[in-house]
Amino acid sequence: MDEEVDCIVFGHSHIPYLRFEKGVLMFNPGSATDKRRLPYYSYGILTVDKTIKAEHIFYK
Repeated sequence: MDEEVDCIVFGHSHIPYLRFEKGVLMFNPGSATDKRRLPYYSYGILTVDKTIKAEHIFYK
């Protein structure tokens, strides 16, 4: 497969992640139920329109 992607959404680690790597948005929303080593739970909002916007919502 030689197709390029703009965004990769992944999980399993329960650790929020939001970075651009080689022009690709890498997004892990975190976990709403298992905060692991972090002080806050989190979930993510991914908005896809003409652009892609990702954000985390953190709470205790």
